[in-house]
Amino acid sequence: MPLLITDHNSYGNSLLCLSIYFTYLAVEAFLFFTRKAFKMSGKPLTSQYLFRQTLRVPVLSSIYFGLFCWYGYTPQFDAQGFEHFLEISKLPIGIFSLTIPLVIIVNNMHRTTQIDLQIQEARNKNIVDSFYSQQKFAVEFFNNLPEQFIEVEVDAVRREIKKFKIDYSVHLYRMLFSESSPQKGASYEPNCSFINRLNENILLISESLTRLNSVNSDQLKEQARALIEIDSSLNEISKLLCIKWPVSMYYAFFKHRDFELSMRFLNNEELADTIIALYSFTIDILEFSGPLDFNKIIAAPRNEIELSSEYLRKNSPAIFTYLTLVEGYIGQCEIFHL
Repeated sequence: MPLLITDHNSYGNSLLCLSIYFTYLAVEAFLFFTRKAFKMSGKPLTSQYLFRQTLRVPVLSSIYFGLFCWYGYTPQFDAQGFEHFLEISKLPIGIFSLTIPLVIIVNNMHRTTQIDLQIQEARNKNIVDSFYSQQKFAVEFFNNLPEQFIEVEVDAVRREIKKFKIDYSVHLYRMLFSESSPQKGASYEPNCSFINRLNENILLISESLTRLNSVNSDQLKEQARALIEIDSSLNEISKLLCIKWPVSMYYAFFKHRDFELSMRFLNNEELADTIIALYSFTIDILEFSGPLDFNKIIAAPRNEIELSSEYLRKNSPAIFTYLTLVEGYIGQCEIFHL
């Protein structure tokens, strides 16, 4: 027996039913915005609220309007009954069919979100990889720099071997490339403050060496000042380059009528060799740090320091002839004014 058509609802009832439906749509819209359904995550599609909503709204809407279309009819399972069912169900079927394009749109949005997340993860991985790659290369470079050995003649029978090497390569890398980090990635711009401090100490050593080599033998006070300045700059360079100063159980002492000087350099050869050793490390680090003005930072002071150090090695300033060997340890050269 075919489905029978009943009378339509009154106009007032129709408005009430429409009001109920639009209220439902308003609730769905409210949930859409409050739950930020348009912001999708990288979780599976079935976990997305927008996906569930695109299924729920068309299905519930088609059922809601279908109830009005099917009200008063009884099922008839034959060709005529199914034909009549399709005829009266055009609206709910049409609403239900909206599910397919809506799901496709949501699926494309979800795929775009996943692709963006993959790109971001790849970018973050590249940032982290660039940092650790740069750090690994720098640390290997610092560790492979040859150690500098200095043989010091304590007296006629005793000698000391002092070794200079970079002890904390990772810390040196962090100071040299202070802008590099796992969060920001590798920065190939060296720390300007670090470079300037190295350069300033190199220039101070160069100037103090010139004064030490040029003053007269009777200007012992001026020579002592130059030695203190050289030692202070060498100490600063060793700290900047993360080089531990070799421990010695001897130091030199000089007493003048105006001052007293305690110095960790026992003779002029040791001082000259120490300057060249630390300067060698400085040149390697400056050249590794990137494009620099070679003539301004390296070439000119390098020539002066090498020539002055070689002159110092062959020509001992007068103050070294007055030094007295003392057994003990001092951390840095000291001068006391009497």
